Amino acid sequence: MSKYNYIATYMKSSAISDAFIGYFYSINNRNLIISKGSIIEIFSLQDETIEHIDEIEVFSYVRSLCKIKMPNGLDSILALTHSHMLFQIYYQDSLLKKFQISIIKAKEHRDCMYIMRINTQSTLICINDYYTDFRVFKVKNGKTAEKDGFVFHNEGLKVIDMEFIHNRDLIAVLSICDTTISCFLHIYDIRIQDRDGILISSFNINEKPGRILQPPGGNLMIFVEQSYRLIDLSDMSMIICEQYYGKIIGRCEIDATRYLLSNSLGNVYLVIFGPIIETRLMGNTSPANTVVHLDSSLFFFGSNANTSKIIEILQEPIEKSNIKEVQVFKGISPVFDLNVEENSELGIINIDAGSGIGLSGGICKITKSVPVVVETQIDILNINGVWSLNIKSKYDTHIVISVLECTRVFRIEDCSIYKCEVPGLVMSFKTILMKKFEDCVLQVTCENMYMFDENWKILDIGFEEEKGFNIVLACFFGMNVSVVTKTDTLICFDVVGGKFVKGFEKVFDAEISCVGGYGDCIALTFWEENTVQIIKKDGTLIFQDSLGFTATGKSLKYIQLGSHMLLAIGLRDGHLLHYNMENFKKTSLHIGCQAINLEEIHYQNHTLLLASCDKAIFLYSDKNKLAYSSLDFSNISSACIFNTQSYPDSMILITPKTFSIISFEDLQKYSNTFIKKQLTILKIEQNSKQIYAIARDIAGKNYIKSYNENFDEEQSLEFSEDEILNCMTIIGKKLYLGSTITSEIKEEKNGVIRIYNIKEYKLDLCNELRPGGPVKCIKPVFEDLVIAVGSEVLYCKSDQNRLQNIDVIKKQSIIVSMDVYNEYVGICCENYYLIVLNAHGNKLLQLYSYNSLDYAYAVKFLSDKLILVSDLNCNLILFEISGPVINPVSGFNMEKTVPSVLKSFKVSQEIYGGERNGVICAAGYGDISIIVSIENYEYLMLMSLQKIMKKELLTEGLSENLHRPIRRKYVLEIDEFVNGDLVERFLNMTHDKQTMIAGKVSDELQRSVNDESLRNLLYSMHKIH
Repeated sequence: MSKYNYIATYMKSSAISDAFIGYFYSINNRNLIISKGSIIEIFSLQDETIEHIDEIEVFSYVRSLCKIKMPNGLDSILALTHSHMLFQIYYQDSLLKKFQISIIKAKEHRDCMYIMRINTQSTLICINDYYTDFRVFKVKNGKTAEKDGFVFHNEGLKVIDMEFIHNRDLIAVLSICDTTISCFLHIYDIRIQDRDGILISSFNINEKPGRILQPPGGNLMIFVEQSYRLIDLSDMSMIICEQYYGKIIGRCEIDATRYLLSNSLGNVYLVIFGPIIETRLMGNTSPANTVVHLDSSLFFFGSNANTSKIIEILQEPIEKSNIKEVQVFKGISPVFDLNVEENSELGIINIDAGSGIGLSGGICKITKSVPVVVETQIDILNINGVWSLNIKSKYDTHIVISVLECTRVFRIEDCSIYKCEVPGLVMSFKTILMKKFEDCVLQVTCENMYMFDENWKILDIGFEEEKGFNIVLACFFGMNVSVVTKTDTLICFDVVGGKFVKGFEKVFDAEISCVGGYGDCIALTFWEENTVQIIKKDGTLIFQDSLGFTATGKSLKYIQLGSHMLLAIGLRDGHLLHYNMENFKKTSLHIGCQAINLEEIHYQNHTLLLASCDKAIFLYSDKNKLAYSSLDFSNISSACIFNTQSYPDSMILITPKTFSIISFEDLQKYSNTFIKKQLTILKIEQNSKQIYAIARDIAGKNYIKSYNENFDEEQSLEFSEDEILNCMTIIGKKLYLGSTITSEIKEEKNGVIRIYNIKEYKLDLCNELRPGGPVKCIKPVFEDLVIAVGSEVLYCKSDQNRLQNIDVIKKQSIIVSMDVYNEYVGICCENYYLIVLNAHGNKLLQLYSYNSLDYAYAVKFLSDKLILVSDLNCNLILFEISGPVINPVSGFNMEKTVPSVLKSFKVSQEIYGGERNGVICAAGYGDISIIVSIENYEYLMLMSLQKIMKKELLTEGLSENLHRPIRRKYVLEIDEFVNGDLVERFLNMTHDKQTMIAGKVSDELQRSVNDESLRNLLYSMHKIH
């Protein structure tokens, strides 16, 4: 692997750190604002559901959000990031604007930005940096005043929660000391603004911390694990009310007298303040660290684990629960370990990741195939629809795209797309529907209908004499076409001999949202009534049904599955309904997002249904039942079938960033599947088709689980709560398991090594060894083992069911992580040392050492000369062995979170530009990155592009903190990895701008670089992730 590397996001973080409700774009429409990793996502509120409309990247992990009311009445977003930056983002004069404040660290310390709160008057903002200082900023005219702040100190205590006390210049802080489980409540007076805040009261609460509430009357309420505490602010007294609530992690103020709480077990409590304080257990759902009141009885439960939800609080319980799940959003965070398999021939990287915590935990199987990304030389944003002509003529590779209020035609050739024209096609109006049938083509625009022959000669016009129609919907079925006008008038035509023959016309009282037809029946859904009607072509109503209280239809399609004809309806609440047309029996399938377009596909004797939404959901018939698998594409705006000689059995997917062609065969391989196990999966190893996992349940018990290739459990071995299972490795037919046993006094730690025989995929314990210290790592060296025990590295030979210790090297501090490459052993220690050993000839020899790391978290050999290390400052640092020394040569600061898992892979298809080696990096918040080796000439070209792209993006108002340099105890000048997320923005630019930037790259490198060579290189890198 090369020392020159390219790093890009493989999967975005799904962990939600914070959320709030505000008016971001319009004072008439509310938005839900949430933060995921370095992305701020904006949703519109649609009755019982939320719809994604925009996202903003701030290039650093967002810890906390709040809002400030602007003079124009809109809310601005205030985002506090891990990298000590405070971003204010707002919408003004139809433009997105940003500015930032750099928050200087008070000390060189392991602190990071953590909590931000704003007072009820929106005049003061308080920020805490986890361990030490609070900073208070004033707000003037809707903007944060950087220089008017002051600092007060909370030295040595880790802050759990913080609140401004309503209508008073006081701040309440709930914190915990690292050395005790007790928490403390401190109250600070911040009225004196020319010096530090004053501590006016302090309470020692001998329980695990929870959250701060503010009941009416100006007092405080502290919810902790075994009780709640009432603090009277008039005399600073405390009353204790004992009752078990568990660890409260999420809280939401509904109104002045009610709060909703969520604990770590997913229990939801309603707290009511009246003459007496009442707490009600409402039910159980996924644990939520951020809870937002949407409207009436609806709440958003955002989680930094793998599942977030919209829930409804019911007045009356159903099956003893007052909670109804309305919408579910799945992710993969946090990731503790993963297993990587690569298939170079197919161009696929398979990942099995331990995902989620506790009851939400399980295994996520991630499979990515490689679509053909078409080079775009045009702006294809704001697309209303896309259709493939698929006429066996010179127009075989042409597609029609409806953009805003016009229509465009493009030709696809040699993985590029070019603008062109089709004589006769109506281009001056927005196209509603394109359909080829027999030897004719139907085009429905917003103002008329047109029929063409295969040479694009007009055969007939639908409304030749009548003018002024405004068509909003259309469908074609059999030899019939139906259109819906803006006045909610349904007009049906028969197509006879190349002519439109008007059938019937009907006016509806409600606004129609979808229309579709089959045989002599037409189905319609309605916006406000939330109903579906099926009528005959003569206007006779034959069926009507309610879709749900707010379940508006967004798409509609008749589909033949086996011997049954079904009517499929995609709803705004993320469900897909299908009615059996024989008996109108209704079945519902939750797909998690809105299906805005439905397409029927016939492929390999299967009828497939493709639903396009912000992600593509691939639905298919299986024994006449509707099944589905999720496809991890982002922000799909349009999709259509594309079946040509060059691209058989394929489809087109258009997003704001890419224009992709992918075959149905590859589409079925491109999926994420989550298998819920109600366990936290900590380690994963694979042996043939068998998967072994170290897992922990919600009670703290530890297990070794054995799963088959379908992730069905075949064996479970249970261990005590005092034993922490740290590592395992498989050599041949033996599994070696290492653990730490903590004594009752929690000080002395011992370890156990267990040896299991693998018999027909079952584990059979054959020996148990106690090496005298905690077992951190076990790695194979050919047929032998190296084992990290405390501060020692043991070199052992396996003798049947025993281990023979043949050598040992003792270091001065505890070993944190270890990796092996052939006979080389790399270890990282707590005292910031990186050490390389040689295990050969029954001896361990120290070859190299390096002592200027921050606390290292993971280590991975990339070759016998290159070692990758991650540390607690979010750095990835690549070390090179050169002659007698080892030194850092390049690196990258991840900003968002610490990469805790490093796994290598290799692909060699030509679509990747030849053989590529790389590393998958997984972090706790669910974001997965990929590092790919590149050649020196590629590195120089991309680094030059990165430098120019930074300048270009700064002109768009993006942060100067596009990515930060390596932060280390002892700063050395080393090369950076190429930031793939940054340079790939080049692919989204117009062709003219790409040409301009390529010219600047040529000038800087003093050699010719054209835009095509940059696009080809970036596409080859983009395809890997």
